[in-house]
Amino acid sequence: MNQKEQMIDPDVLGQRLLTLRKYYSKNVLNLDKDISQTELAQKCGLNQNKIHQLEFGGKGRIESFISLLNFYISNGFNPLWIVTPDNGEISLYTAIEEVTDEIMEPADEDESANYYADQIVEEERKKTEFFEAMEANFNRIFG
Repeated sequence: MNQKEQMIDPDVLGQRLLTLRKYYSKNVLNLDKDISQTELAQKCGLNQNKIHQLEFGGKGRIESFISLLNFYISNGFNPLWIVTPDNGEISLYTAIEEVTDEIMEPADEDESANYYADQIVEEERKKTEFFEAMEANFNRIFG
């Protein structure tokens, strides 16, 4: 996969951020209507204009994007779902929740150590992959 294939289209990024705001409103806050950009901005320490720039066209400053991304991460959303170009196989929720649901108890202590060591290696691989994709996207979008 070349670097261009790893980059998310800014319009797609913006649409995902808009989708998350709507999803957050209905499924986390249990509201009948979507929270406004202004209300979301207050929750993540930004102003409405910065949210608008990010949601419509995926444009804005890196600092604003990171603040919004951190807000969604702190609410259980998976950052890979947001920034990975082809996210069809990626859960909207954090990988940690998925791993927790799937953990099986190993049969003995040696298996346990190996199992958890493998889990740590896999999580580190995912983090590295995520940050490499983030860097490529930041350079392309905000460069």
